[in-house]
Amino acid sequence: MNIQFGQQRNTRAAARGAASGVWPKMWLATKAVFFCIIAAALFNVNIYLRQKIAETDRNIRRIDREIADTRRDLERLRADYAELTSWPQIRRRIAELHLPLSAPRPGQIRELQLTMQYDESSLAKGRNGASRKVAARAR
Repeated sequence: MNIQFGQQRNTRAAARGAASGVWPKMWLATKAVFFCIIAAALFNVNIYLRQKIAETDRNIRRIDREIADTRRDLERLRADYAELTSWPQIRRRIAELHLPLSAPRPGQIRELQLTMQYDESSLAKGRNGASRKVAARAR
């Protein structure tokens, strides 16, 4: 019996056992690193999405304030328009500007009447003869 042969066999078995212990540890370490990378990526995506949500919320609040300001301006302009187009205001401006306005003389007033040959659709298309010719061709 060879004593070295037994040692050799034991060395091979030990080497095989050592090798089989390294790969699972490396595989486990690879899995752990991969999991950490995935967790970090998800954490960063979560932070990014929360920032975008906060930014969008700020933009929505800013636009809501702009809409409210625009509505207030519109109401103020409507009130100003109503005041400026009222007859007391117009009379006051005529007096301020010393405009020589008077009632029209009877010869200055004329009534316009449409003849029956025009209907609403031809009036809407325009007054020129070309639009009437196109309308006649379409019929």
